[in-house]
Amino acid sequence: MTKLTQRKAKFVLSDECEESFQTLKERLVSAPMKKSRFRS
Repeated sequence: MTKLTQRKAKFVLSDECEESFQTLKERLVSAPMKKSRFRS
């Protein structure tokens, strides 16, 4: 994903990129949430 931030980088969704994105997405969704000290 960091390669996409480089100048003149072309977006190519390879199998490796797809697998990395799915792993990142899963970890973000399944991460435990901390309780807020503030009530809203």
